[in-house]
Amino acid sequence: MELRRRLLDALDQMAELLVRPDGSSYPEQTSDLLRQITICVDIVRHRADSGASSVASIQYSIRELQRLLIQLSGELQKLAGG
Repeated sequence: MELRRRLLDALDQMAELLVRPDGSSYPEQTSDLLRQITICVDIVRHRADSGASSVASIQYSIRELQRLLIQLSGELQKLAGG
């Protein structure tokens, strides 16, 4: 139960970090990736909240989220010129 709460807290924190402080928008490719991440976060959150979800289904969703976050990291590095 504690692990589930920590996962949901981490997802909430991540969602807050993806909002640009100045309110400006990201390039289209980055925005598309952010939409995919938002959907994946919702899926992980739903599966973690659902007592009927198996550990395997949660793990699969988390691996997909990790893949998307790695892509986002690369996109943000490009935007920062690095």
